[in-house]
Amino acid sequence: MNREQRKEVLEVIGFAALVASLIFVGIETRNSTEQAELANQTLTDASIQAVTAQLMDWHLALASSEDLSRLVMIAESKPSEVSEIEWARFTTLAVPLYGMWEWSFISYRDDSIENAQWLALEAFFTTFTCKPGYRRFMQENADAYSVQFVDYYESEVASACTTE
Repeated sequence: MNREQRKEVLEVIGFAALVASLIFVGIETRNSTEQAELANQTLTDASIQAVTAQLMDWHLALASSEDLSRLVMIAESKPSEVSEIEWARFTTLAVPLYGMWEWSFISYRDDSIENAQWLALEAFFTTFTCKPGYRRFMQENADAYSVQFVDYYESEVASACTTE
């Protein structure tokens, strides 16, 4: 084998090595992407479980305290009939509730949670929002939430409430 033939053989070997390394990089990139997607889904699942646990805790707090349940029932339906301290207490309960709703909305908008998960969460959150106490809460506290959430709330949720 002369020098020219050896050069051609080495070029073929070099080209094959280049192709093999590109295939390897492609496979590793795909594996990394799959691992990142799996990690993201695990994080999302954990976040959904955390929201569910917080909602359960919220309901448990209401169910375990007659006074708190009574306060929430009055503040929800007739917010003008509660004292400032009672309103502050109601607001303290509503803040994390709306925070979970905002997180759910943003996660859905960013494709971090699935449509079915969002629909279930949205159905829960919209069941109470037309009550006068929650409408007052959002009017007084809208600036505590993202512009996107407030826009969604005002255009799609609050606008669907009937005037009471």
